[in-house]
Amino acid sequence: SDNSIEIWNMNNTPFLERSIPGNPKDSIESLLWISENRLISTGLGGFIVEYNLTTLKPKSHTAVTGGAAWCLDVNPQRTRIAVGTEDGYVNTFSIASDSLIYEKIFDKQKGRILCLKWDNSGEMIFTGSNDAVRVWNATTGHAIHKMVVPRKHMKKETIVWCLGVTEDNHIVSGDSRGVLSIWDPSIGTLIESHESHEADILAVTVSKDTIYSAGIDPVIRTFSKVVLKSAGRAQWVKGIERKLHVHDVRALVSTGGKLYSAGVDGYLDQSSYPPKMLVKYPPLLPNPCVTLCRKSRCVLLKYADYLELWRLGSANLSEIENDKNFKNGTIPLDEEPIKLLELKTKKNENIISYAITKDSKMIIYSTENHVRVFNFDIVDGDAMLSKSETDFTINKIQKMMFSPNNKIFVAVNNENGFNEVKVFKVELKRFGLICAFNSTKQKLKSIGMMCVSHDNKYLVCSDYEGHIVVYVIEEADGEPKNFPLPKYSCPPTAMAVQQATGNLLIVYADHK
Repeated sequence: SDNSIEIWNMNNTPFLERSIPGNPKDSIESLLWISENRLISTGLGGFIVEYNLTTLKPKSHTAVTGGAAWCLDVNPQRTRIAVGTEDGYVNTFSIASDSLIYEKIFDKQKGRILCLKWDNSGEMIFTGSNDAVRVWNATTGHAIHKMVVPRKHMKKETIVWCLGVTEDNHIVSGDSRGVLSIWDPSIGTLIESHESHEADILAVTVSKDTIYSAGIDPVIRTFSKVVLKSAGRAQWVKGIERKLHVHDVRALVSTGGKLYSAGVDGYLDQSSYPPKMLVKYPPLLPNPCVTLCRKSRCVLLKYADYLELWRLGSANLSEIENDKNFKNGTIPLDEEPIKLLELKTKKNENIISYAITKDSKMIIYSTENHVRVFNFDIVDGDAMLSKSETDFTINKIQKMMFSPNNKIFVAVNNENGFNEVKVFKVELKRFGLICAFNSTKQKLKSIGMMCVSHDNKYLVCSDYEGHIVVYVIEEADGEPKNFPLPKYSCPPTAMAVQQATGNLLIVYADHK
C-alpha cells in the first residue's frame, strides 16, 4: 500500500468522493473522524496527522510520547482523543477549534498498546495489548483493572487486536486465539467468551444489540443479544455468518443499518442481513483514471506513479456478424493493442492529476511538487516523447482537463485553501491565459468535477456539496460571468455538455 486515503460518500449510492495521496515511506495504522470535517491519522512515525480536505494534504503534525502509535479514538463528547503507543503509553489530547492540545500521559504499562476505546461516558478508556485488557481512569491516568486474557499455548502470548463497546458499557475484545470475549469493566471480570474464528480476530464493531467480528479468518460472524428466561439475564448468541472477502478483513463499521467491511483484498463491501444485500466496490483509482483519445484511437491509463498510453487494436468488421464469439461479447481483432508509452514520475511521486489531448500529441501530469508537459508523436513507426518548453508557471494542479477540441486547457489549484481556476488558450503548443478566478465567491469550496462545452464558450464546475456553477469563458475579460444552477439534495457524480444540443447532462448520486 502507498498509504493513500480514500474518502467515500455514503449518503446515497456510495462513490469515491476524493483521495489524499500517500507516501510508501509513511505509515497509517489508524484513521479517525474527530468532527464532520476533520480527519486525523496516526502511525509508526509517532505523529498524529490532521488533513486539509480542500488541499488534500497533511495540515498539521502533532508528536506523540512513547514511540510508534498503533491506535486512537475520540470520546463520545468529541472533546478529547486518546492514542496508544508502542512503548505502552496512553496519550490524551484535547480538541481545539484548529489544533490538538497535549493533555497528559498515562502510567506506563508493560508491552505495546494495539487497540483502544473510550467508554460510553467518556470517563474510562479501555486498552488491549499482549495477554491483557486494561481499564483506565481517563482523568487520573491510572489503571483501574487489568483483566488477563488466557493463552492457548503457554509460551505464546495472546494478542488483543481489537476492542468494541456495547450499549451497556461492556467491553468486546477480539484476540489472536480467534476468541471473542465480553468483559465487565466495572468489576474487571470476564462475562462470556466465544471461540468464533479459526484464526486471529482483527476487527470488531458493535451496533445496538449486534456484534460483528472478522479477521485472518475472513468469515464475518454475528452475535445477537438475547435475554434468557432461565438465567434471567442477557447473553450474546452466535447468529449468521457470511464470507464476503477472500483475504484478511482489517476493518468493520456498522452504521445506518448497513455493515461496511474492507481488508487485504482491496474491496470495500456494503452488506446487510436482513434484508440480504451485498455490494462490492473494487479497488479502482480515483476518476479520471482512463482517458480515450478518439482522434488517435489511443487510451491513456493512469496508475499511482506512472502513465501508460496504448493504441487500440482494430477489428475485422466483415467477420463480426458471422463470428460466434462476438455474440458472446468477444470481438475478434486483426491487430492487437500496442503499448506506445510508459511515463514514470521522478522519485516515484504520486500523480494527482493528468490530461491528454484527443490526438494524444500533448500529455500533462502534476505531482505535489511539479507539473510536467510533454509532446508525443509517432515518427516512422517509433514513439517520440519530448519535454515541452512551455511558459507554464504552475507548480501543482489539483484538477486539469482539455476541452473537446483541445483549444482550451483548464487548471484548478487549491494550494491556498481555496480553488483558483485558470483557463488557458492552447495555440501551437503554447498556453495563453484567458482568465483566472476564485470559485469560492460562488460557494464552490472544493471543485470535484468540471467540463467544457464543445464550442469552448462554457466551463461547468461542481463541488462535493452539490453546487454547480456555469462560467462564460468565451472572450472573458477578467473574472468571467457566471450563473449557478439550482442545488440538488445530493452531489453529482458525472456531467457533460451534449455537442448537438448544448444541453448539460448531470447524473446524481441517487441515480437521478
